[in-house]
Amino acid sequence: MKDFRCLVGVRHPPGALAGAVRDLIYEIGPSLESVEQIATVSRLERPDGVIELVNEWRINPALPSALDGIVTRDMLGWLDHAEWSSNLTECDWRVEPFFMGEAIRCRGATRFEQAMGGRGTRAVFEGQLDIDPSALASLQPAWRAPASLAIEFIIGTLIPRNFRKTVEAVSDLLEARSFSRPGRRDESPAADRPSPTGQARTPAGPASARAAAPDSTDSHRP
Repeated sequence: MKDFRCLVGVRHPPGALAGAVRDLIYEIGPSLESVEQIATVSRLERPDGVIELVNEWRINPALPSALDGIVTRDMLGWLDHAEWSSNLTECDWRVEPFFMGEAIRCRGATRFEQAMGGRGTRAVFEGQLDIDPSALASLQPAWRAPASLAIEFIIGTLIPRNFRKTVEAVSDLLEARSFSRPGRRDESPAADRPSPTGQARTPAGPASARAAAPDSTDSHRP
């Protein structure tokens, strides 16, 4: 089992940041490392205010040569099943990879905590990756080690790394919009949800909203 954790701080209030991560992530997908597209598969708003989201991630990382013939392009990605709390303080998530999904259990939670006297956010991303050895045993012996390497690279490395970049890119998007619309800084992004056409806007803006607070990405095997 592998634990992973990532912390990043930005200068936007938790509600504004979390709401934008939830509702506008499709806009910043192409700007993330090795990400081709993020598309919403389903969205359910429950009576208690919790929102259940399923987003499909498609990625195009440079893979080690040892994975040639084992991992094909259509296997590069995952479904992100998420439940967002009504107050936008926490998101419980589960990742369902396209590559060897039956062998992988990956889940965790993301918290959006107040920082800088309420003017900023400390976003904490924590999860666990567990690989079922019996599923790997069904592979040809020569493929077991490369397959395990692929799982850890795609799920245990790319996902935590892209969390940091997601928060930073969403922060930049909020900053750009606050400058373009004076007097509406840090409002909820609900008004900016995609039109029925689903056409996305390309995010751009200064990185000044990123906090100088320390951040880290750590992993270990218990």
